[in-house]
Amino acid sequence: MGAKQQNVALELRIAMLQEAANHDPTEQAERSDESHIDLLKQIDVVIAQQKNTTSTLQDTQSKQVELETELGRLADKQLDNGPPYSIRMLDQLRDAIAADKAKRESLENSLLTARETLEQTPWRRIIRLIAHYHEPDGLVISPRQR
Repeated sequence: MGAKQQNVALELRIAMLQEAANHDPTEQAERSDESHIDLLKQIDVVIAQQKNTTSTLQDTQSKQVELETELGRLADKQLDNGPPYSIRMLDQLRDAIAADKAKRESLENSLLTARETLEQTPWRRIIRLIAHYHEPDGLVISPRQR
């Protein structure tokens, strides 16, 4: 996802520089450039949110694995803590696993929603525009250079 975000940031910087370099463009071109910049900013924000959600999801998944391992050791009487094991400790572990599962599901839903947002019609158009202005060698070509 870092590459996507870098490409969008690069495209945004290029669009902003082009906007600053143009001293007397037509009003329609200005609106188009502003709209393009706004859409690129929105894409950049969505990518950052997606990256953050993915990171949080991975952290939650690793914590869930740790808690499930600890719960399994408790069931097999292999905990580092010596007996007696309390019912309260078992309940805490189960509650922690349940909370992590709920958080994981919520994060997965958030990630799915972010992906669906990117795939909606206006975003597809912008993604196609971005792809259109990227050459195979990775260079970004502005609309005015084509």
